Amino acid sequence: MRRPLLLLALLLQACDKPAASPPPAATPAPLPQGKLRLERSATPVRDLLKEATPGFPSLVVKMTYGGLKTYLDLHLEAWHQGQRIGNEKGHQSFKLPLNDEAAFGFSDVKDKEGKDIVRIHQTFPVESKTVGSGNSSRVGGTSEFGMPALKKRSTRTLEPAWPLEIADGTDALIWAVFVDEPADVPAGATPEERAKRAGSAWLFRIRTADEKK
Repeated sequence: MRRPLLLLALLLQACDKPAASPPPAATPAPLPQGKLRLERSATPVRDLLKEATPGFPSLVVKMTYGGLKTYLDLHLEAWHQGQRIGNEKGHQSFKLPLNDEAAFGFSDVKDKEGKDIVRIHQTFPVESKTVGSGNSSRVGGTSEFGMPALKKRSTRTLEPAWPLEIADGTDALIWAVFVDEPADVPAGATPEERAKRAGSAWLFRIRTADEKK
C-alpha cells in the first residue's frame, strides 16, 4: 500500500503548485522628446485617403512626438521639365501627444478646361486617438500645379531610411516622387538634381514648429 500512497502524495503536490505568472506587459516605447519620429506604416493609403488612386505612388507614415512644439510645417516642391514651378508651404496644428498617421497620395483629375492633370492628396492628425477618446481627428488637403496626369507614366520614389527622427528646428525630406526619370541618373544625385532631370517631380519635407505670431 505504500507505493499507491506515495503516488497519491506526489499527485497532490503537483496539483498544489501555483500557476505560472503571466509575463509582464510590454512597456510602450516613450514618445521622443524634441524629435519627430516617423516610421513607414503598413496601413493602406485608401484607409486614410479615399481619393488616392490605387497603383499610384503613395506613402503612409506613423508619426510620434512628445516635445514642446504644437505645429507641423510641410514644404512641398513641384518640378516640371527641369524647373521648380511650385513651392507650397502648409502650417498645421496638432494636440500633444502626437501618435498617429499621416498619408500622401495622387490621383488624376480634370481641370476647368477639361485637361487631365495630377492632384496631390494629404492628410494629417490633429488629435491622436487615445484610450477612451474615440476616433482621432484629422485634417486633409489637396494641391494641383497643372502638371500632366500620371496615368501610363513611369514613376519612381525616394524614401529615407526608416525610422526617421527629425530634431526640433530642422526639416527633412520624407518622400520624393519622380515621373519619367531618365535611366542615366548619376549615382549619388541629390533629390533636386533628380527632380531637374525628371519630367515631373514632387519633394515632400516636414518639420515641427511653433505657432505663427
